[in-house]
Amino acid sequence: MMTTKTIGAALALATVLSLSACNTVNGAGKDLKSAGSAISDASGEKKKKGPDAMESYYREQAASCAREAAATQLSQVRDRYRRSEEAWLAMADRIARTAAFKATNGT
Repeated sequence: MMTTKTIGAALALATVLSLSACNTVNGAGKDLKSAGSAISDASGEKKKKGPDAMESYYREQAASCAREAAATQLSQVRDRYRRSEEAWLAMADRIARTAAFKATNGT
């Protein structure tokens, strides 16, 4: 497990290496700006997916649990998978209800 000091040292080393690869301070600024833009773009893509992606993911997990429940021979394991399936479906339904509420109320 990496400690805070190790992570800090790795970040410092990465910063020094990225700055040393640039010929000028201006070049370093451009590199850092482009890296920041990539991170910002990635977070924007995640936000665009939003609740629809989460609902889909939850339903996929529920389907996976249903398949596992059908495939197992052990009743305790089957029950656990069925409870998990119900929980995933409940979370997906909650997201769907929230999205419908927001759509009708304009929030």
